Amino acid sequence: LEELVESNETNNSVSAQHDVIDSLDELYSYSTFTDREPIMVGVWNPLSLNYTHSFLIPSVIFLQTESLKLSGLNDAAVFEIYFLGSGINAKKNYQLQAQRNGTKFNSKDFAVITSTKPNVINLVNDTTISWSLNPRFLKLMDYQRLNELTFVWWELFSEQ
Repeated sequence: LEELVESNETNNSVSAQHDVIDSLDELYSYSTFTDREPIMVGVWNPLSLNYTHSFLIPSVIFLQTESLKLSGLNDAAVFEIYFLGSGINAKKNYQLQAQRNGTKFNSKDFAVITSTKPNVINLVNDTTISWSLNPRFLKLMDYQRLNELTFVWWELFSEQ
């Protein structure tokens, strides 16, 4: 903008981050959850195909599944966030299996830990740190996760 005197006016450049999604078969989730929050998972769903997604964690029965569809992020697909019912009481490792139109397409391992204030704060910090590196659709998923962790923290706070 010719506001600063420079020795070379031809070497100015601008760069920007671009997020490239390599396939629609990716399953987005977190590696650790507390025993009071819902298990969260995100998937891309092409508008032209409108897949039906379902999720299974062997040995765990979920009471409910809620979903949030985020349109406008991609002209060809909707990013869907699923909240699988909370209440996994056993603190251990699990595997989330994802099905698309009844056929398994991916799986993710995760752990469930005890809901304590330090554990919740650590998960909030981890989510906040990754926020700056994530593309927009994952920022929105992180935002939902932070909401869930806030509810857990307030439950813990009110119990004391």
